[in-house]
Amino acid sequence: MTVQSSSILIVDDEETNSEGCAAALQKHDYAVTVAKCGATSSRVLGKLRFDLVLLDIMMPGMNGLKYQKLLRRVES
Repeated sequence: MTVQSSSILIVDDEETNSEGCAAALQKHDYAVTVAKCGATSSRVLGKLRFDLVLLDIMMPGMNGLKYQKLLRRVES
């Protein structure tokens, strides 16, 4: 039986944060995708499905709270 790893999207404009988090998660066999802003992650979400989205709240442009509201509308 093959175990499928969970897929995680990290949305953070700080590369140090997102890459460090991605590296830690990948060590535990999670499939990780990193996006630097809400607009980029929206394009990624249009193509892929994720089990978890880790979202930075303080980002330029579409901050994390606005993006979270958008995600909830898309999912409902």
